[in-house]
Amino acid sequence: MADKLVLDGLTVAPNVITTIVSIATTSVEGVASIYAPTLRKAQGGRGIEITTNEQGQLEISVHVQVFFGAKLRALGEAIQNGIADALSVQLGVTPVHIDIFIDSLVFAE
Repeated sequence: MADKLVLDGLTVAPNVITTIVSIATTSVEGVASIYAPTLRKAQGGRGIEITTNEQGQLEISVHVQVFFGAKLRALGEAIQNGIADALSVQLGVTPVHIDIFIDSLVFAE
């Protein structure tokens, strides 16, 4: 990941975007956590990938653990909408892609 990203003329540290995405994701009911297995350490181990395409548009991938029983399609859409809304409000940008990967199910105690 680059040291900084320029989005529509706004220079932002990638960790700022990662924090916004993380909070937006974990605030969705049914999400247990951001999924960051040891295999993802090469990408920061956080389960969130932030990139820009050749046109400078934001692309986001998020890996999550969700609670068993959640409606997965609806949950994925809610995560995408939450991330898009948070980035639009806080940074004034809309990602061109928000990919959600449901990597694990968690059983409630």
